[in-house]
Amino acid sequence: MYSLLVRWLTALLCAALLNGQSPPEAEALLRKAGELRAAGDAPGALEQLRAALQANPKLAAAHREAGAILLERREFAAAAESFHQAWRLNPRDREARYNYAMALANAGRKQDGLKELDALRAALPRYALAHFGAGHVRAELGHAEAAERDFRQALRLDPGLFRAHFELGRLLERKGDDAGALAAYRAALERNPGLTAARYRLAALLRKAGDQAAAEAELQTVRRMLAARQRGEQAGAAYLKGLDLLEQGDTAAGVAELSRALELRPDFEEIAAALAAAYARWAVETEQQGDVDAAVERFRHALALEPDPEMENHTGVLLARSGRIAEAIRHFRAALALRPGYPSAQRNLEQALRLTGEAGDAPR
Repeated sequence: MYSLLVRWLTALLCAALLNGQSPPEAEALLRKAGELRAAGDAPGALEQLRAALQANPKLAAAHREAGAILLERREFAAAAESFHQAWRLNPRDREARYNYAMALANAGRKQDGLKELDALRAALPRYALAHFGAGHVRAELGHAEAAERDFRQALRLDPGLFRAHFELGRLLERKGDDAGALAAYRAALERNPGLTAARYRLAALLRKAGDQAAAEAELQTVRRMLAARQRGEQAGAAYLKGLDLLEQGDTAAGVAELSRALELRPDFEEIAAALAAAYARWAVETEQQGDVDAAVERFRHALALEPDPEMENHTGVLLARSGRIAEAIRHFRAALALRPGYPSAQRNLEQALRLTGEAGDAPR
């Protein structure tokens, strides 16, 4: 910890020198900010950095580190402004420019963030992180094919980018390439064994492929990792309790616990994935009991958390059987949007459109 702190402080002070300013007051404020952040006091560190910027608004390093703290606090608009100032003052700082673009995207300005990322890629075509960031934003915008190209380019430049492997896996899974998704998730875990979201998705695909033992082994690993990482946190406790309830067969209670966990930490992708799977399981149980309307609503909860073409298609079938053709058509189209050319959804859509007199409106 001490050596990391020394390196961090040295970087800050060198940046101050590059900007032509290192009075004792600024040095003291930067040093204090580093000490506070190393001790886990991010608010105190941010206060010291802001004081340093009052002394010298052109201190690029202080803007950059303030942006990092704001990013951790998910104050994306403020983080974007700090990173923008850092990059403006030090145009060679590619990480500040990258973080500026990603903070813009996370602040709801996805197109602006993407524009900055594409400009960064044009300026530094071998900067793998810029390609990954562009892919991440394009995936969120629904541009799956372009996002896949960006992720693959990032991985050609830097195979160690585990987040690129993981997000590529999610794209491949959504388009039905389970084998490609499995390989991508495994590659992500080779680079970062602690990436629980990738391990959970890997377990889901293994279960789908019929390898129950391997899937359960991955889930057990996830549980152990989460228990260690999130001990004492309410979200972690609710998540683990929800999984236990599901294993005991109490689906309703398991869904309730997982929903509570997701409310506490909506940024935990593994909780959202587990809740989606639980809703899907509950929907199947409900359908088997003959309550189609309740089954449809539970499938819809699952789809809101994690889109899936097969589930969209099946939900459409249930709606069509109960005479709700217009709603069924929306689900068939959603299935085709997720997996273009999906034969079953295509047939179902064409049949539903014939019933409404819109047969010419079916995509191919």
